[in-house]
Amino acid sequence: MSFSFFAGYVVCTVLWYNGQYGNAYDVLWPESPWWQNKAILVFSTLGIPFSFQFVRMFLNTKVNNPKIDKILLIMGFIAMFCIPAILTSYTTKIFSRIATYIYLISIPIILGTALKNYIKGEKQILFFLISWGSYFIISYNTMFYFLGILPYSTPLLYSAVFIFPIDLFFLLFNLLQKYETLEGERNEILHRIVTLNNTQNTRYVKSKLNSVNTEESLAKLESWMRVTKPYLDEKVDLEIASLAIGLTVQQTSELLNSKLGVSFRSYLNGFRIADAKKILKDKPDMSILSIAYATGFGSKTSFNVEFKKATGQSPIQYRQFGDKKNL
Repeated sequence: MSFSFFAGYVVCTVLWYNGQYGNAYDVLWPESPWWQNKAILVFSTLGIPFSFQFVRMFLNTKVNNPKIDKILLIMGFIAMFCIPAILTSYTTKIFSRIATYIYLISIPIILGTALKNYIKGEKQILFFLISWGSYFIISYNTMFYFLGILPYSTPLLYSAVFIFPIDLFFLLFNLLQKYETLEGERNEILHRIVTLNNTQNTRYVKSKLNSVNTEESLAKLESWMRVTKPYLDEKVDLEIASLAIGLTVQQTSELLNSKLGVSFRSYLNGFRIADAKKILKDKPDMSILSIAYATGFGSKTSFNVEFKKATGQSPIQYRQFGDKKNL
C-alpha cells in the first residue's frame, strides 16, 4: 500500500512540475485555458494527501507518533476538500495559499518525526531523511518565492525540479531497503496461515508430522539454535530453519505450534531475549541499541516491545532492577 501512495505522490508531482515549468497543458489542452489555470494547483494539492498517507505508513506514525499522525491526517483531509473547491471557485488564490502553508508547516513536522524515529533506532529510514530532507529544504525556497517573500532567481525557481529525480531514486531505494526488514512479519503471517489451515481442516487433513519424529526434530532445532545461533541474523526465516532440520515449512510451523505452542518468530525471540538478558547484566556500558542489533532485532523499537512482552519490563528497567521474578 505504501508503494501505491508513493506512486500517486510521484505522478501528482510530475504533472505539477510539468504544468508549472513545461508546456504539456498547452500541447494537450490548447483550447482549455480553464483547465490550464487550475491543473497546476490541483496536482500540487492532490500530492499532499498522497505524500502524507505515504509518510504515515512509511514512518508508522499511527503507532510511533500518534499525535503527529492525527496532524498529518487532518492536513491531508483539508487538502482533499480544497480540490473540488479549486475546480468550482472563480479564484484559486486562497486555496493556493492553503496548500502552500500546509507544505510549509508539514515539512519540519515530517522531518522532525523521521529524525526522532531514527534516533530511537529506526536506522532503515536514513535515506528517507537524506532524500526528502534535501528536497524539502530546497523546496522551501521555491515556496517562499511563490509567497512573494524571496525575489526571483532561476536557480531558486528550478532547484526543486532538478533535485526531484535524485530524491525519487534514494526514496525508492529506502522503500525497498525498509521492506526487506519485514521478513519477520512475513514469516509470522505465513505461520498463522499454516496454523489456521491446520486448525480449520483438522477433521479432513492429516497432520504433516505423521511420519516425523517430533522429539528428534525439536532436539535438532534446539541444537541448531544453540550451536550456530542463527537467530542473531534478523533475516533468518522459517524456510531457512526448515531446511536446517530437514522439514518442510508446514511441518516446522506445525511442530512449533503443536509441541511448544509458539510461532516461529516467538521461538526466535525467546533465544534473542535470553541473550539480551545476559548482555544487559554482563555489559552495563553497552547501549540498548547495540544490544538490540547484537541479538538479532532489526530496531530498538522492536527490541523494546518484544523484551517487555516477554519480561514485563523494559531493557533499561531490567538492567537496573533485575528480573521481577527474583525481586
